[in-house]
Amino acid sequence: MSLLNLPQEILVLIISKLQASGDYNTLLKLCQTSKTVCALVQPKIFRQYPRWGYIDDRYWLPVFEHRIGSLICFIRTVIERPGLGACVRSLTVEAFNQRSYLPQDWEKKLLKDLFEMFARAANQLPASWKQQYLTAPDEVHSNSLLMLLITLTPKLETLRLKITEEGLEGLEGLEPLWERDSQSVRSHGYLANLKELDIECDEMLHKSMRGLFHLMHLPNLNELTLYDADEDGPGCPPLELLLPKSLSITTLKLVGVKFHQTTLRQMVHACRSLKVFCYYSAWETEDASHPKKSDLVSILKPHQNSLQQIDADLDAVRPRDFSEYGSFTAFTSLTHLGLAQTGLKDAADLPGSLEHLRLVVCAQPVYEFLTSLISKRKIGQLALKSLKLYQNGDIHPREGSWILGIKPFPELWETEEGRVEMMKACRRLDDLIETADFSVEIFSCSAWKMYLVMQEKLRTGSRYREFRKEYEYVRV
Repeated sequence: MSLLNLPQEILVLIISKLQASGDYNTLLKLCQTSKTVCALVQPKIFRQYPRWGYIDDRYWLPVFEHRIGSLICFIRTVIERPGLGACVRSLTVEAFNQRSYLPQDWEKKLLKDLFEMFARAANQLPASWKQQYLTAPDEVHSNSLLMLLITLTPKLETLRLKITEEGLEGLEGLEPLWERDSQSVRSHGYLANLKELDIECDEMLHKSMRGLFHLMHLPNLNELTLYDADEDGPGCPPLELLLPKSLSITTLKLVGVKFHQTTLRQMVHACRSLKVFCYYSAWETEDASHPKKSDLVSILKPHQNSLQQIDADLDAVRPRDFSEYGSFTAFTSLTHLGLAQTGLKDAADLPGSLEHLRLVVCAQPVYEFLTSLISKRKIGQLALKSLKLYQNGDIHPREGSWILGIKPFPELWETEEGRVEMMKACRRLDDLIETADFSVEIFSCSAWKMYLVMQEKLRTGSRYREFRKEYEYVRV
């Protein structure tokens, strides 16, 4: 049966399935079958740049050969066909200025008509933009084209910027987009539909990062993710000027960052209603100005009725911080919580709404805490569905303790008595898990992993009597 004989709804389903699987080669071939099919396929292909596809069943990779060459070809297409530019919802732009990223025959491809086309499109930009960004052909790089690209994608919803130490000058130049009227009210000429902004900051070394302040105020921006941001970097935006409840951001993710406690507090308070908060510190320091565990609840307090997910790891920035988080019981909407074990001492500090708990950097026995969780769940004081425990490595000093309350794994494995002790501890924990009304997963714990392997082998049967005797404490 011909494709054209299929109902359009069926064609749309087929195309959507191919897009979801990352099979862009097939989509491109479909474009060549007929104008009708091409009109249905092209909006799917141009929905995101660069296109991403599977290299196997586990990984996605961007489908483009040369970063800058691909970007320019993409811009040329949306200039020629503005309707395709309106289909773009996601963009990823990298700040690669080195000419080594250009194809070897690039000079031959930079034809005069291509630059005339770019010039005609750039004539729609404000005068200050044209003066700054219309450069000679040999100076073209991804940074110079960012603002032009933004004007060509009016319905853009997701923007990811990867910034090197050379900066992303296009970000700095975005400031003229937000002009103020006679009453100093900010207007948004572009990116008005942007919902998600993801920036790899390279420690905010470049002055262009100061333009982030304006992007944070976009009217529909719901999610902001910053990687490697450093408040002390020369390009850090004036975050101290943020006003309470001035941002529409509902998801704030700060990964590998170096922020002072007062700055983090100001950023959080500037959001009107946070639903997701993730904070992962970057480095070890004893600087008292950096946030510690006991600061977290007070920082997030303005959003205690709206927050649904909290993930925070402050141990990297303050490894000898033995303070406690405090109580999360006032966070009535919280369903997902991820924290370091050392700061959470009592299950009574958890809200009844909590469904998923993840404890990282676990270096203390978990029996009492797990028993308390099981009890609260059985009497209806906790809605817990899953618990994930991440062991803080296997090798510790002799005086250290870990989630099983026994010696480090390498020491135990050296003797038969040690292996029996290890299996007894695992059996005790396993018996406790059996009574839980929620799932329990343990990661990065060699003793527990070995216990599960032995349990599986005993279940399937072993021909060696010595094997069965040594692991008699493994429950089948």
